[in-house]
Amino acid sequence: MPIAQNSPKVINYKHINKNAITSQLGIGAIDMNMQKTKKKKSPTKSIREFCITCMGGRANEGHIKLVRECVSENCELFEFRLGNNPYHTQNLSAEQREDRSERLRARLIHD
Repeated sequence: MPIAQNSPKVINYKHINKNAITSQLGIGAIDMNMQKTKKKKSPTKSIREFCITCMGGRANEGHIKLVRECVSENCELFEFRLGNNPYHTQNLSAEQREDRSERLRARLIHD
């Protein structure tokens, strides 16, 4: 079957030397590492980062205040903008609350 002129050519990349390609293209070997996966964030942290970006990014002085005072209530991420899930609640007994508060106090004293 003939290959059409506009169809993409299939190339087997397993046998290509990446260093040869990078030297031909003038790309440093460091640039090839950009394709590695980054550390995954939790969904709430990702939403927080989105909100910071929406308000002008971290370079914008006062971005935390801008995110906190966001008025875009029609945004689907509005309730998650502060970096926590408002629908995730823990039903703790009084004993569990006391235990956690003691551990927190002990940790704050040692830090």
